[in-house]
Amino acid sequence: MILEELKPITQLTVDIIQSIKIHTTYSSFRTEMATKVVKKVDATDSVPTLYYVQVGTGDRLVWEVHAMAVDLTRFLLVHNIPSED
Repeated sequence: MILEELKPITQLTVDIIQSIKIHTTYSSFRTEMATKVVKKVDATDSVPTLYYVQVGTGDRLVWEVHAMAVDLTRFLLVHNIPSED
């Protein structure tokens, strides 16, 4: 299998927010991630705390972006996310 390099998000856009898998509870997040490789990247001024989860797609391992709803909501309330429209 080919492992895709982890490239943490440095700036949120509407497209990125729409692609993030959002979890409403820590319990559901822990249950889903129990057997997967997870890398936590702490919040900065540009992004909330995000979790990168290694998943297989065909012959490649890629990183999916996950977030807790509370972290994302808190971040969006404080920061203005630029629209690409």
